[in-house]
Amino acid sequence: MNDYLIKQYGSTWYNNFSCIEKEVVSAKSKINKNKKTETNGRIISELSFGTWTKILKHFKEENNFDFLIKIFNISDNLSIKQKIHAGNISYKMCEQIRILRNRCVHHENIIKNIIKLKDNYTALLEITSVIYNKEYRTVILKEVNKSYGFFDSSKRKIFNNILEEIEKIHR
Repeated sequence: MNDYLIKQYGSTWYNNFSCIEKEVVSAKSKINKNKKTETNGRIISELSFGTWTKILKHFKEENNFDFLIKIFNISDNLSIKQKIHAGNISYKMCEQIRILRNRCVHHENIIKNIIKLKDNYTALLEITSVIYNKEYRTVILKEVNKSYGFFDSSKRKIFNNILEEIEKIHR
């Protein structure tokens, strides 16, 4: 997204988006506090995933097809209605990923709703493969199980059942 935005608006594109003004001011403040030079890379690295979904929402609401087509590899041959639908679906998947990420970071219970977890995981894989325009193999969540260290056998069993369900989706 940053590369596309630089091509369209210049390396300080973030100064022209009022929808993320608060986040940019915060990023600049943090950089200046550390006595570093404000560069595109430093500011971008300070922006949260939520900031990127705000940018996506901005372009979705503006029906900016050039942006959506480029970022999500949406076919330029679609009708306006189909482009709007594809843009809405892409944004919705990114929003699902943002919500899942926030729930994980804040240690919320993500396995209480297995259907929602499957949907979030599917959205993550779809967005990743669309943005990079290639197939990604299913993430090996068993590694998460090892690193998370489920010592309680009942939790381990629940987690392994989730893994099996998710793997079935992608077979």
